[in-house]
Amino acid sequence: MIHRTMSSIKNHLLTGVILLIPITVTYIGLKTLFTFLVHIFNPMVEFLFQEITLPPSVEFAIALFMTVFVLYLVGFFSRLIAVKRLISWGENILTRIPVARFIYLTTKQVLDAMRLMKERSLNKVVLVEYPREGIRSFAFVTGKMKIKGEQGKELVNIFIPSTPNPTTGYFLMLPADQVWDVDISIEEVSKIIISGGLLSTDELRIFPYKPPVDGEK
Repeated sequence: MIHRTMSSIKNHLLTGVILLIPITVTYIGLKTLFTFLVHIFNPMVEFLFQEITLPPSVEFAIALFMTVFVLYLVGFFSRLIAVKRLISWGENILTRIPVARFIYLTTKQVLDAMRLMKERSLNKVVLVEYPREGIRSFAFVTGKMKIKGEQGKELVNIFIPSTPNPTTGYFLMLPADQVWDVDISIEEVSKIIISGGLLSTDELRIFPYKPPVDGEK
């Protein structure tokens, strides 16, 4: 009993740390960036409106708008190949710094995992035997497919994420009798995968697979 309690406390503490690191880094980064850009644009606003006396709050609002506009332009032009190469070059430098590498990659993996789940509408977690019989792996249901010519034969489309980057993995099509439902949420599975099992749940129950209801993947 004491061991399970201590294990639960440890999991909750680690979960809090992993969740707060990207949030804290994002907050500090955005605050620093906005402060830096606003200080750059404030003199420009004063110069443009030198003949008009503007309240400080209005000058700040205009500078803030210019900051947001510049960030939008940066995001727009980041789609260009040359800019993408520059960003990749910057990431390579950042990932060579030990502490910065950990913070950056952890933040990026969490954000990528959230984006992946949103884009693919991954709303059902299952358990399968992969890469061989006897080894269990978490997977996300992405759809279903019928085999033409085989009456009633329907396969379950699943995506098996890899550790520690759940944005990569494997796509498989399995019969429904080789897939099991589990009593665990996508958020919990994502934490388990990203942490390499450090934030694993104590118990896991499995059930016969039931296809998602209409309107779900």
